[in-house]
Amino acid sequence: MRCLMLVPSVSEEKLLLALENYQNGFLYQKVGFLLEQFNDSFGLSDSFFAICRKHTPKADRYLSKEGSNYIYHPEWRVIGPKNINNIIDKGVFNYEPI
Repeated sequence: MRCLMLVPSVSEEKLLLALENYQNGFLYQKVGFLLEQFNDSFGLSDSFFAICRKHTPKADRYLSKEGSNYIYHPEWRVIGPKNINNIIDKGVFNYEPI
């Protein structure tokens, strides 16, 4: 997740081509959910997310096997973190005083 935050831009066309090549609905589901969390920096179009939702399976899925403090995101049919920063900050220790 931290690495994804460092990506300066993404190409919708290339992402959709890669997703089409894999033909995996769960991958569309995960990619759509995760990139939507970072979309302020990527600026992906609504049509990109609409395509991802169109290929999302009807089944609800966990984002990962580590599901503590997860909530249901009905727009993606994903059970994942309420705040994506919970995943990004995992294993990082903040030594600054609070």
